[in-house]
Amino acid sequence: MEDFGALNMTRSNNMKIKLAVVLLLSIFISSIHGVAYGAEDRSIIPSKEEVQPILQAIWKEMTTALAKGDIEKALTYFADASKDRYRREFTNPESIKSILSVKEIKLYSVDERLANCGAIRIEAGGTYSYPVTFVRYENGIWNILGF
Repeated sequence: MEDFGALNMTRSNNMKIKLAVVLLLSIFISSIHGVAYGAEDRSIIPSKEEVQPILQAIWKEMTTALAKGDIEKALTYFADASKDRYRREFTNPESIKSILSVKEIKLYSVDERLANCGAIRIEAGGTYSYPVTFVRYENGIWNILGF
């Protein structure tokens, strides 16, 4: 593993993102005719400690927009592939009420592209965690993929 230093990025709303670990994977093979093939994948692996506050901030900004009735702004925190689904979902006031009742986003696992979290809600029978997935684009920006 090679360390190429920290990578700092800024989201459009001035959230700073710092990613610190780079994993270099090299694969080289030869055919039976002696032709060599190779590939390298240099993936940035963020730490949970660095990603957790970023994802919490994204969730908070998304829910703040929903609470204000600004669905289009809330959708800016979603992956492009998910926006239409949640645009429809957010027409239901009960869905918005349920999302706004989330008390915390807890990060369970993270790799170079996905973060698996739990949306923690307190309900009549106790405390529950509902799955939330974030995706990181090549530019380093995290978005909500689904919940």
